[in-house]
Amino acid sequence: MYKVSIPTPTVQFGGNIRVTYRFVPLLKGLTVKSIRSNIIETHTVSKPYASRSREVLTDEFDPPTWEEMDISTDDRCWYQCFRMLHLPKSTRQCLQSVATTVLQVRHSIQFLITLLNPDGHLSSVRLSLPIVLIFYPSTSASLRVLSNLATWDEEENTLPHYSDHVRDVKLVEICPGNASTHARPDSNEKPPDYSVSHGASDIPSYWDTI
Repeated sequence: MYKVSIPTPTVQFGGNIRVTYRFVPLLKGLTVKSIRSNIIETHTVSKPYASRSREVLTDEFDPPTWEEMDISTDDRCWYQCFRMLHLPKSTRQCLQSVATTVLQVRHSIQFLITLLNPDGHLSSVRLSLPIVLIFYPSTSASLRVLSNLATWDEEENTLPHYSDHVRDVKLVEICPGNASTHARPDSNEKPPDYSVSHGASDIPSYWDTI
């Protein structure tokens, strides 16, 4: 009997995955020869339909013997060992999991457990676990922003309606020295015409330079 598990199927991009392997040998003399793990990334496009896969991580190791493994006492006496998988940190080697109507990027861990039987022949066990790679906020500033959003007070931070100008800042308060801010709506004063040039702003004539 065997059991392979990970703490959670949602994994941080560029993080680590702790894999737990548990075994109960039902045959005397049976040993685990090797364990291989592959993280497969599959890209699927719906229009036009196309699909491809690639290996973003390969890990292979020789597990310890039964005497060297730990024994768990959960529901039965399992021989167990652990292995840490380190995900790539570059988007060139691995992408985030995506699920849209046009593009899907899926990830899974495929395991190949090779067993050495007492008579000398090899047998294997294959299984697969789906995982989801996502970007977590990696800085304290990002976590603080998310915390502020979670504690947002709707009563104090609600934006005013168009008919409510109590919180609006008047232009005369921003530019108190600008005379144009004090003009009444019914004033006949015209704004200055900046298209008319005066004095030094006039473009000199060619004949003035001769």
